[in-house]
Amino acid sequence: MIARTGLATLAVILLMACGGSSSGPAAANSPAPSPTPSVVIRAVPPEFPTYPSATYRSGSVATSDCTWIDVKWYSADPVAKVREFYDSRLAEPPWYIISEDTDGITFSGGRNVKLWGRVTIRPTDAGSVISLSGHTTIDAFGSRSQVCDQLYPRETPTPVGHPASP
Repeated sequence: MIARTGLATLAVILLMACGGSSSGPAAANSPAPSPTPSVVIRAVPPEFPTYPSATYRSGSVATSDCTWIDVKWYSADPVAKVREFYDSRLAEPPWYIISEDTDGITFSGGRNVKLWGRVTIRPTDAGSVISLSGHTTIDAFGSRSQVCDQLYPRETPTPVGHPASP
């Protein structure tokens, strides 16, 4: 009995010395580490048209039934030039523009990996910030998600200019 009590006390002391408490490790209260740029870039489908002179700024990735991405790139080019690129490229298969407004383009598409997203282009002092926010049909295990496909079946909503649109 004394040996068990002594071991339990020793375990609590070691846990506290490592930054934990008797109710759980300190890691449970720590923020999740930021993903590396390569992890974020790999989450973007390879056929997504990245602006030619854009450089990666920041991003995040979250996975469950789908993979959610948020990426920011920078370009020294003006907003109008970057917008023209995305207006053109997202209107070509395998991409379909769903809607456009002054802030950006909502689209869907992709060959092997379906991406539903929104691209916004905002001016900076020396160019443009390009933001991509959206989700793919790839799950946390790197496989095509049947759940995500059922939630977002291919070709829905029917994009503007799509052959099936009225």
